[in-house]
Amino acid sequence: MDAIHIRPATMADAAALGRLWWLAFPDKFGPALGNDPMRNAALLADLHRAGDGRLASATLVAETEGQVIGFLMLHPGRQGFGEFPLAEGWLALRRHLGILRGLRAVLILALLEIGHPRPPRDYVVIEMIGVDPAWRNRKVGRALMKTGIAQARAAGAPAVTLEVVWGNDHARRLYERLGFGATIERRSRLLEWLCGHRGWTRMVLRLDA
Repeated sequence: MDAIHIRPATMADAAALGRLWWLAFPDKFGPALGNDPMRNAALLADLHRAGDGRLASATLVAETEGQVIGFLMLHPGRQGFGEFPLAEGWLALRRHLGILRGLRAVLILALLEIGHPRPPRDYVVIEMIGVDPAWRNRKVGRALMKTGIAQARAAGAPAVTLEVVWGNDHARRLYERLGFGATIERRSRLLEWLCGHRGWTRMVLRLDA
């Protein structure tokens, strides 16, 4: 297997991350942005560039031979979406989608957050993880997760938490093997209507046990 290097993301990774965000979450971004893969990858890359690299500072990438093949975004629970560069993000949405479709995208993405309780402020939250389809089932996701967990432990966080949609059994098995356990199981008709998933599970890995 090719050597996989995990490192912090930089602004230079924006195009690769935009592509990977779309490949990993078409069911989440599709209802908001539409189904134009090239435009959406470019839009998501611009979101990554927004705010002088604030998203990059919260992202790890997996790289092999100079190619970014996976990513993991994590942040402290106290941070939440308050750190997202809203003004710059809106400019990217408006540039790619126009005003009305941009407003629709903001509304749909906001609706997807309804019913998700904020985790404790001292937890580390894994917001997103994705791997290039050509590199799945090659332990790239596991390497990203283990690096993120190690960072959380080094920072003194008592726990790491994430959410996984129902039906994503492959991801859930990975999280369970790493020691995560389910704490909330919630049906969501809104999520089902927008994205086709019947519900979601919050999972937590205790680091202070």
